[in-house]
Amino acid sequence: MIKIKYSGYLALFFLSCSVSAATPPAAPAKLKNMEISAAGGPAWIYTNNTKIIMSPSETDSVQVNQTSSGGTANLYQKKFNGSLWKIGVGYHFFAEKLKNRTVLNDLLVELNLYGSSTTINGNVWQFQNAALNNFSFGAPITSTRLMLDVKPLLFNLDPFEIYPILGIGAAWNTISFQEVVIAGSGVVPTSFNKNTNTNFAYDLGTGVRIGLTTHLTAALEYLYTNLGSISPTNAGVVSPPTFKVDSQSLLLGLNWKFN
Repeated sequence: MIKIKYSGYLALFFLSCSVSAATPPAAPAKLKNMEISAAGGPAWIYTNNTKIIMSPSETDSVQVNQTSSGGTANLYQKKFNGSLWKIGVGYHFFAEKLKNRTVLNDLLVELNLYGSSTTINGNVWQFQNAALNNFSFGAPITSTRLMLDVKPLLFNLDPFEIYPILGIGAAWNTISFQEVVIAGSGVVPTSFNKNTNTNFAYDLGTGVRIGLTTHLTAALEYLYTNLGSISPTNAGVVSPPTFKVDSQSLLLGLNWKFN
């Protein structure tokens, strides 16, 4: 009788252990409606031609490489390939009030950390004269930004959820600049060391997500980001080159929501 009694207790113990292992533990109440996310993907960095004012008598033209042909837009902005990553934490506001609506049935606000990198390159024309195309240049750029992104869920086309993205924040953009002689004799290349520029930045975009489990969703997002104007350190010239930079990117990510 005692053996049967203890055998029953053991069976109940093992059953409860298996159920606990199969069922994820409930999130603490203070984490309810919170979400963490990570994403990555390609980025396309855009900038334009600029200039270096070497002295009151010499202004050099910085000609950014043209990576595509045709169209007047290429005269103003040139595209360079890069990459972008993101990690973030968010909160679903008014979750209980909005979940039964047909339109705008969720409001996700995220604090996101983004990082991107690329290298701008091209040629430098001394005295802004194409015949004095004596230097090529490379300008590596890294950007880290902290953004407050708002993502209101506008449409729910089961199983897809579609939302716009609006964000503002700060960007820390680091750039250096190095010339290399490609023609001419007796010409001296100019180098500018790394400089970190702090800029206001904003995001505009759209995204679509699909549920994978109760907690896990996958998302594909497009982002346009204005990173502002950036320049390297001044190396004893009147004015170093200043690039106006923005980017477009595609991010594929995963989101975990604490229900």
